[in-house]
Amino acid sequence: GWLCDSIIDDDWHCIEYHFKAGTGANGIAELFVDETDRAGGSDDYDMDTRRFGILRLGIEDLDAGTSGTVYMDDVVLDDSYYIGLIGAAGVWYKTITYDLYRLWLSSTEYLKAEALEDIDSTSRWYYDSGANRLYVYATSNPASFYSDVEVSWDGSTSQTVRCQGGSWHIFESLDIRGGEYCMQSQGTQHFVFDDCNIGLYAGLYGSLAMYETSEIFTEYLTVKNCTIESGYDFTYDYENVGLKDGILLQDGANHCKIFDNTISNWGHSCINLYAPTYSVNDNDI
Repeated sequence: GWLCDSIIDDDWHCIEYHFKAGTGANGIAELFVDETDRAGGSDDYDMDTRRFGILRLGIEDLDAGTSGTVYMDDVVLDDSYYIGLIGAAGVWYKTITYDLYRLWLSSTEYLKAEALEDIDSTSRWYYDSGANRLYVYATSNPASFYSDVEVSWDGSTSQTVRCQGGSWHIFESLDIRGGEYCMQSQGTQHFVFDDCNIGLYAGLYGSLAMYETSEIFTEYLTVKNCTIESGYDFTYDYENVGLKDGILLQDGANHCKIFDNTISNWGHSCINLYAPTYSVNDNDI
């Protein structure tokens, strides 16, 4: 299909931790981190003197203290008899070496969680670019729990359509989908996109126009009668969802005409004029 189903394999690991404590000074303690029994047993432990110390839980520090208190960062889980898998049922992770912006599980797209600890049955995934880890909600191994795990791009090719250099080209009645950038125009002049569908399943941008060098700008680009739609129709109340702009005119995108288009469902803006290095001038929108 239009998506890259490149990550439905068995290379998943479960993140879980359990902690059992009695009501008194003595209790039964178990601690599992990343499917490994780090400390546990069926004997009673003196919870007032026994400590597990600092362990790693995925990317988080887990410090199990005394008397049945578990500390995870600044969150304190007091006197719990059982603390199960992170989230409502479970979180699994695998290594992904390219940035992820959108994720489909069993052909259904899910909202990205704001943080790892926010993963649940609604916001089913989180990507930590620092650790190169994708975290996914599942009650069993995602390789069997989901029929497919799909992304908008697999890190190999950023653009579905890339126009670099050249002039006087017309793209008409095309359906351009997917990629990190669905369409990128770099250092082109007099390009026309007419009656096209652009942006469905895009990872970041529907259309990006920018310079190639300090002397070669993208100019006289025309986008008309197009539907620029990402398909990302979630309601969310935090800022960084990953998805950016329907059309980004950046650094030397000049004398462009954008008219009679329908632009919807973008995470940052429908049209963004951005000039951090070179000015953006004389555009008719």
